[in-house]
Amino acid sequence: DGKNLLKRFDYDDLELSKVKKWDKKWRLVIFDIPEKKKKERNALSSKLKDLGLYHLQESVFIYPYDCQDEIDFVCEFLSISRFVNYCIIESIDKREGDLQKFFNIL
Repeated sequence: DGKNLLKRFDYDDLELSKVKKWDKKWRLVIFDIPEKKKKERNALSSKLKDLGLYHLQESVFIYPYDCQDEIDFVCEFLSISRFVNYCIIESIDKREGDLQKFFNIL
């Protein structure tokens, strides 16, 4: 629940933990945030980059480790949860090798 998430994390000091062994799954954060919430959309993009997610394409970020609680927290903090989806995928066709190099998980 959102209130518990807000108590567990500090927005400004939020960091993602890196697991020693990658589970070979990708975490996609995809969003479609309306223009009237442009400030929140920009804040989300900036925060995702700060946290180390890779900007795969417009409104799509990717990360190799579980970060759902942290992403849920950021979305709750910015009041944009209903516009953001967190997906777990097993492969990404075009860029997998590049992403593995970027995250140093080869």
